[in-house]
Amino acid sequence: MKFSRILFSFLLFFAAFANAAEITLVNWNMEWFPSGVAFRRLAPDVEQIRIEAAAALVKPYAPDIFFGQEIRDAESTEKLIAAMGVEGLKLDVITDFTNDRDEPIFQQCVIVSRYPVLETRSEKWHTFGVVDPPRGFAYALLDVEGELVACFSLHLKSNFQRSPRDHQLNILKRELGMDQLLRFIAEMPPREDGRVVSKFIIAGDFNTSLDEAAYLSENTIRGLLDAGFSNCFEGVPLADRITLPGGDRYPDVTFDYIFWKGFAKQNDVRLAPHKPELSDHALTRVTVE
Repeated sequence: MKFSRILFSFLLFFAAFANAAEITLVNWNMEWFPSGVAFRRLAPDVEQIRIEAAAALVKPYAPDIFFGQEIRDAESTEKLIAAMGVEGLKLDVITDFTNDRDEPIFQQCVIVSRYPVLETRSEKWHTFGVVDPPRGFAYALLDVEGELVACFSLHLKSNFQRSPRDHQLNILKRELGMDQLLRFIAEMPPREDGRVVSKFIIAGDFNTSLDEAAYLSENTIRGLLDAGFSNCFEGVPLADRITLPGGDRYPDVTFDYIFWKGFAKQNDVRLAPHKPELSDHALTRVTVE
């Protein structure tokens, strides 16, 4: 009888892993979506064409969770979801970033999913003295078939200014933002029902890489790896993970990532064909379980 109980327990254990849900994650910096022009609105019919073209690119990847950056507002996100026509997808959270005049900016982060949402938050990066990192992150806690999954969509400081002083300041702003996010995760309390969050996904535009010598001293991504997160591009050659194609001034780089923690494994990762008429960044898709 005792042997039978042990055997039954083992069978339940392996069945749980065999039936682990595969989750499809999609991340995309959509470059001033839906107008495609910085701080400008275009005619509604013109923007609708871009919305439908973007939806046509995303739809074949059938995301369970979609992480977006550089999106104007909730209305634009809702139109994208409607144009995608993926059953069950809905807007979970969008950030409320503002400029110095307290006006909404056209670079919001969103999380869209088909799972129940337990809590959400729009968080701006903290100011440290005179160092004021722009933007921040969107957070949504999802119930994925009974398991808690904490999701974050972020957009870290760009490299637009590239003087030596600006470069170091950009690095500092990204590092301070990541420190804040990791503290947020470390301090997440147990739920009222006693459940503890043990699965995490961080996706977005990091504006840094592990490849270029210019970022050799930067700890933004290395801090995530040290905290136990897995890089979706681990072991993938650079030629197969160029999320931001370069040009005359800058090389091809990987700036957009999906990091995960607490899942059993990652099955595959791929990039959508780069569509410069839609965004300067390429869409990333990965599955985890």
